[in-house]
Formats: sequence, structure tokens, C-alpha cells
Amino acid sequence: LRNKIWSTAENTMGLMIALVRNYPEEFSKCQNGIFKREKKGNTLRGKTLGLVGYGRVAQQVQSLAIAFGMKTEAVEHLEKLLTFDIVSLHLYLNPSTYGYVNNEFLEKMKRGAYLINTARGAIVNEQHILEKLESGHLAGYAADVREASLQTKNPHSALWEKRNEVNVIFASHIGGYTQEDTIRTADYVFQKFLKEGSILSEAHHDTATAVPYLRGWW
Repeated sequence: LRNKIWSTAENTMGLMIALVRNYPEEFSKCQNGIFKREKKGNTLRGKTLGLVGYGRVAQQVQSLAIAFGMKTEAVEHLEKLLTFDIVSLHLYLNPSTYGYVNNEFLEKMKRGAYLINTARGAIVNEQHILEKLESGHLAGYAADVREASLQTKNPHSALWEKRNEVNVIFASHIGGYTQEDTIRTADYVFQKFLKEGSILSEAHHDTATAVPYLRGWW
């Protein structure tokens, strides 16, 4: 059933398109009554996409990217980062991946490449990303997650504060937040509970999304 849950992969592609085509800037101009083309975007066809982490979502992103005419490859060594026009992050958060995307990682990326993060906010160092955006080494960053939780006492990183000054897109963790996949996730977790008697082994986003629905079933 989990293989039928595609919302995060779709969200990854949506952020990717929005970033390379400058959608936020264009939407903002039109909302302010300015209907004028200024900054040219980029197409996805022919671009190379590096997938850092190669689990279920990454494989779904790969199939969607191929449909767009992109060349895709799982990143096994950081030295390969130089070959990709766009890098998409799909890592679990654990002690070895905390802050994984730092200056060393970013320096190995091609100058002018784009970075997408729909995995976990804490796998990146937002300060380092800001520095690479300001220097022009990184063309843009789109994320559905934040390094700091909005529930923390100091949630606003420098990157967040300068989100209108550099090419960055933030979404409020809506990757799996669709009507269809919320129901699919609830059904998956519920069936797992019936079979195994526990849902504690599930990823946080699965249980957090599903529990409100499951309560109604109990």
C-alpha cells in the first residue's frame, strides 16, 4: 500500500518546477498587478537529477523525473555531486545524517545547481545554504521542511529571515498532506496495527497523519 502513496514525490516535482521557473516571483508580480516577463527560467528536460537517498519516495521521484525527460541517478559518492543540475534529498534523519548537507556537501555541487529538500529539515545546515545562495554557488533551494521546528523558541534561521532576498521556496511540510494520501496512510497504519498490534515502528509523519482518522475508527 505504501507504494501507492505518491504525494511527497509529486510535491518534490512541484517544488522543483516552481524553483527553476521562478514561480513565486512571477505569482507575486501578477498579484501586485505587474504582468511583465523579466527573468527567464529553466526547463527540466535534459537536466540531470541526483537523488541523495534512494528509498521509496526517491524512486517515485525518479520515475516522475524520467517522464519529464530528465536524466536521473542515485548519488552514492559526494564526488558525483558535481555532475548534477538538480539535487534532491531523500534521507532519513539519524545521528549520521544530522547536518549532512553542509559547506563540504554544497561545495561539491555544480555551481548554479538547485537543491530540493522534502526529507527532513535537520539534515541541512540552513546557514551554509544561505551563504551558497548569496555567493551564487547555489542557484536556488526549495524545501518542504525546516531546520528548526516552528514550535521551537527560536524557529527563524537567517535563511528564513532572508527568504525574500534569495531564491528560496519554503512550504509548510505539505508533502503528504493530501486528502487522498491521508486516507491511504490511515488505512495502511490501521492494517499494520491489526496485523502486528503496534504502529510505533512507523515513521512519524505516517502515524501523525493517520492517528486522527484512526481515532474515528476505534
